[in-house]
Amino acid sequence: MKVVVIVNPLAGKGRTRQKWPQISEALAKTGWKLETRFSTYPGHARVLAQQAVNEGADKIIAVGGDGTLNEVVNGMAFSEVELGLIPTGTGNDFARAIGLSQDPLQAVIQVCSGSAQPIDLGAVNDRYFINVCGLGIDARVAYLVNRSSRYVSGHLAYLLALARVFLSYRPFLVSLETDGGVITKNVILVAVGNANFYGGGLKITPNARLDDGKLDVCIVEDVSRWEFLREYPGIYHGKHVNHPKVSTFRAGSIKIQGDAGVYTHVDGEIYGHLPLDIDVKPQALSVIMPVDK
Repeated sequence: MKVVVIVNPLAGKGRTRQKWPQISEALAKTGWKLETRFSTYPGHARVLAQQAVNEGADKIIAVGGDGTLNEVVNGMAFSEVELGLIPTGTGNDFARAIGLSQDPLQAVIQVCSGSAQPIDLGAVNDRYFINVCGLGIDARVAYLVNRSSRYVSGHLAYLLALARVFLSYRPFLVSLETDGGVITKNVILVAVGNANFYGGGLKITPNARLDDGKLDVCIVEDVSRWEFLREYPGIYHGKHVNHPKVSTFRAGSIKIQGDAGVYTHVDGEIYGHLPLDIDVKPQALSVIMPVDK
């Protein structure tokens, strides 16, 4: 069995580089034939994943965060290669969605004993996403998190970034064309989820399933800053969906148009500008899940 391990040493503000010797030692005990490759520039993990697929790899193990995972996914979508994840990033939201431990060494054990299951992917314009894509205040927060100090990570990194954005952010007008018609609203964010979590544990699309052939859309309309602040903790538990200014629905495709200056993100990485043309790709990837998931 050929297993290619793709490592982003910069993921998690350097946490990956620090943890890698222990992770490498744990992987070496699996008995798999391992080839380790390190990404050295943005987009490199995608190239390495494509090469691994072309070389006949049986499994690809991504070591890094959600950004690294996104690159690897884009290099191996629609292949028969199984994908495993060792989370060492800032948010590790996809790991959270599939019940994978946030402890990299425990995750190694889970990946080795897990079983591969087919999941859907989202596609936005020319890129796939495994977790969540969207626009608005969350994308602005993601931008600041990715530029923040290497000494700040996890929930704290997202909370500090939100504090910076909070007092200056303004709502914007968007038009969403979906399976069921057109929605036009003043919003502060729109999230389209293939999985549940983003932003270091925010359960933004709590009812999303990885294998249902649909994407879950969450729209948060214009609310006062203090109302947003009051409701924010509830997002960690998915309770925001009960707020009158929040609407959710499922769709197979969504086209979002609006001001080209609005920040957008894909799996927590700044993406580009509107419009976004989003649709679901059923059973596009085989992911190794923990046996207790």
